Amino acid sequence: MILAAPSPIHVGRNLSLIICGVVLLTALIVFLRTRKRLASFVWKRAEVLEVKDRPAKKGGGLLKHPVIRYQGDDGQPVVYESSEGRAQWGGQPGTWIDVLVHKDRPGEVEMRNFMNRWGASIALTIGGVSFLGCAIAVYFLERLTSKSAKGLFAKIDWLFIGWAIFCGLVSAVLAVIMYRKTCARIRNSYVIQGEVIEFKERPGGEGLLKFPVIRYRKSDGQEHAFESSQGRSHWKIKPGDSVEILVDKSNERDARLADFFSLWFLTCFFAVGAVFGLIFVPIVMRLFFSRWH
Repeated sequence: MILAAPSPIHVGRNLSLIICGVVLLTALIVFLRTRKRLASFVWKRAEVLEVKDRPAKKGGGLLKHPVIRYQGDDGQPVVYESSEGRAQWGGQPGTWIDVLVHKDRPGEVEMRNFMNRWGASIALTIGGVSFLGCAIAVYFLERLTSKSAKGLFAKIDWLFIGWAIFCGLVSAVLAVIMYRKTCARIRNSYVIQGEVIEFKERPGGEGLLKFPVIRYRKSDGQEHAFESSQGRSHWKIKPGDSVEILVDKSNERDARLADFFSLWFLTCFFAVGAVFGLIFVPIVMRLFFSRWH
C-alpha cells in the first residue's frame, strides 16, 4: 500500500506546533532559572549620588554609570558604582531607585531593570505564541480548503472570546499585584505637605518632560528635597504650590508624590483591561457572531 504524501499545509501546521512547543519550553526554563537566581537577592532602596560617564567597551562613545548609596544589613551606608551603563539614564542625582543586593555577597548589586531580568523569557514566550498562532491559522486554512468547511466559522467566536478572557485574566492578576504593592507602600509611609521648588526638564518620548523638585521637612526638623521620578509635559501645579507626598517611615529620605495618578494609574489601567477582557469583549463578540451566524 502506497501512503499519500502529506500536504504542505499539514506539514506547516505540524512544524509550527513543534517549534511552538520547543520555544515555550525554553521560555519556561529561562523563567525558572531567572526566578531561582533572583531568590538569592533582596530588594533595597538606594539613592543616586551621581552619574559618571565611562567609555563603552564596544562601539565607542560614553555610557552613564550611576553611583548609588544604600543601607547595608549592618545599618551602615554602602556606596556602589553600577557596572551597568546606559546611553540614557532616567535616574538623576537625589532620586531613589530599587536595586538587587545579593544576600551572601553584599558587594554584588544589580540595578532594577525589568527587561534585563525577564526580556529573554518574554521574547521567547511571544515567539512561541506567534508560532501557535501560525499553527491555528494553518489549521483554519486547511479546513477552508477541505470539503468539511461547514460549521467552521461557528467556532471562530469562541476562539476570540477565549483569547479575550486569557488577556483579561492576565490583566486582573497584574491589577491585583499593583494594588497590593501600592497598599503596602501606603501602609509603610506617612503623608505630609511638601513645597514645589522648581521643575527640571528632561528629554522624553514626546519631547521635553517636566519633573518637579519638592522640598519637605522630615520628622527631625531637617529639610530635604527630591526630584520626582514622574515626568509630564504639563502640570497643574507650579513652583510655590503645596502638594501631598508619601514619606517612607523607615527611610525619610525616600519620598514620592501622593496624587491619585502616581499611586493608582497602573492598577486602574490593568483593572480596566481585566473588565474589557473578562466581561465587555466576550459579550460584544458573542452578540456580534450570533447575528453574523
